[in-house]
Amino acid sequence: MTTEISIFGLEDIATTLERIKEESAGKTPVPTIAYDHERPTYESAAAFNDLRQKYLDTIALGPLRSRITGVEYRARNDTSNIFTGRNLMSTTADNNDARLLVYDRAFMLEYEDDFRSCLIDHELVHVAQVLNPHTRKYIPLKIQFGKKITLFTMIQDTASLKASQCAYELITAALEIPAYTNQLTNGAYTNHISEELASKLRKNLLNYRRFIDAVRKTTGVHPRDMLRDPDDMYERLRQNVDAIDDVLRGPQT
Repeated sequence: MTTEISIFGLEDIATTLERIKEESAGKTPVPTIAYDHERPTYESAAAFNDLRQKYLDTIALGPLRSRITGVEYRARNDTSNIFTGRNLMSTTADNNDARLLVYDRAFMLEYEDDFRSCLIDHELVHVAQVLNPHTRKYIPLKIQFGKKITLFTMIQDTASLKASQCAYELITAALEIPAYTNQLTNGAYTNHISEELASKLRKNLLNYRRFIDAVRKTTGVHPRDMLRDPDDMYERLRQNVDAIDDVLRGPQT
């Protein structure tokens, strides 16, 4: 699909950061970073993998910290789901609490304020969603449709795959819009993040909102409807997935 906005996924911040890093390789002298195991800075954690967990342990997460079972560095994202395979960070349910995972690509962010914005202003919103009895109900649905995506990809069932991706992103949008909104308007680091990151966040937020609007326009389905009757909503999405994509792409010349 050639359109910029697609039900198959939104702007991948990590991919853009990777490209920028590759393009700038060799153009700017790399400063010497001090290795300090006792008091690692963000810069040293970005430079040395073995300092990353130590650095994460120094970050204060406020009142929600007591409900977070761990803030863990993972060298790579092991998820098999095509949508979250390139996340910078993720939040998962851990019994009645939440767990934060921070991946390699998060440390590609050039500025510490950008990193902390993603962790504190964004991921803590997801922690609150995990702890909220209502929004927590979206999590098993995401897992369910993530598994469907994997299955339908393997058996090459295109119609079911597109419908599952549509359902997955609809649920994801319901969870991501509050997190992006907080990150851009009311976060501790809102006024300190780089314009490059802010631009990507604004773009993703706009795309998620456009996606929800396109789904409602073509099917009448809202994310909360997925909680009420996921099977019926999935079938409605399946019947209209091409129409949704047409709305997202807009008039073709």
